[in-house]
Amino acid sequence: MTLIWSWLTSKLAGPIGIGLAVVLAICLAVSRGQVTGLRLQLADMKLSNASELAQAIEASSRDQAARDKITLTTAVAEAEAQRQIITRTVTLTQKVPTYVSPETDSRICVPYGVVRLLDAAVLQTSPDAFPLPTGQSDESCSPIEASALAKGIIENYLNICEANAEQLTQLQIWVKEQGGVNGT
Repeated sequence: MTLIWSWLTSKLAGPIGIGLAVVLAICLAVSRGQVTGLRLQLADMKLSNASELAQAIEASSRDQAARDKITLTTAVAEAEAQRQIITRTVTLTQKVPTYVSPETDSRICVPYGVVRLLDAAVLQTSPDAFPLPTGQSDESCSPIEASALAKGIIENYLNICEANAEQLTQLQIWVKEQGGVNGT
């Protein structure tokens, strides 16, 4: 600053030159102060943004941890429910011979009409889509034994219907609990 002052006073002799030099020195000092002030404001803004960013990252990490815990909990519950369904299916199919003996199989007729209806239900079509064997009617006995029909119905009901219902139940729980994280 003194260097500038010396140069100006040597070049601009007299009271006008000195006055201009004083005004210029004041302007330089003021502008230097403003730049310093702006730098301090910028540093404060950067610090504030960094702090807000750190808080946002921390909150996001907490939310993700809560969501992960919900996902794991519902997955474990669903897997346990599926295990129980499989256990019940196996247990019941093993009991079929107790309730539908080979003697019953030899006495009971499972008509083609019943087989065609069940096949149509499984395949979501009309019973007419399944032709009858030559010379047979819907009242004719099919080669399906009552015990095989019972096992098939048990497996379909438990492994498909009940297992699917359990998956949907756990999905509903998961969605509800995920919505409770961070009020979303």
